[in-house]
Amino acid sequence: RPTPERLGKVLRRLVTETSIQWLGVHDYEDDHVTMAKKVEGMKVAVNVPFDQLVGLVGAAAVTVGPDSFITHLRGSLGLPGIAIFGTHDPQIRIRYYPKITGLWCRDVCPNSPCQIFRRDAFPGYLCPPMAEPRRECSVLATGYDQVVDLVKKRLAEDVNTG
Repeated sequence: RPTPERLGKVLRRLVTETSIQWLGVHDYEDDHVTMAKKVEGMKVAVNVPFDQLVGLVGAAAVTVGPDSFITHLRGSLGLPGIAIFGTHDPQIRIRYYPKITGLWCRDVCPNSPCQIFRRDAFPGYLCPPMAEPRRECSVLATGYDQVVDLVKKRLAEDVNTG
């Protein structure tokens, strides 16, 4: 997951560089939600009831997020989305979802795919040969930097194919 600052940058670009309304959905209040609420033109929903979440996900033009419930719901419905991967190869996780674009920038890290992140202190990546945990995985960070261009491409493809 990106740092709150990187998330704010990506959300601002999504809002200003695309012509659709963006809704950020998260399951609890944290620094990322606080950052998203500061982005002008961005709507934010926290702890959305399941039936409403399924409706929102099904009605969206496109979704962006990690390898998560929303990505798999969109994929199973045959709807477009962008999924950002860090430790797992997207082809393993989304191979049956033709409209989900997996973003995995494993070439930016010689240790990718790694399993060396600490779930007990997340986000805390123990990237060799670093002595201290990083706050952000470089594979994920690079992926988030590419999100806006992929969203614009996916939206254009959907308009052109009807």
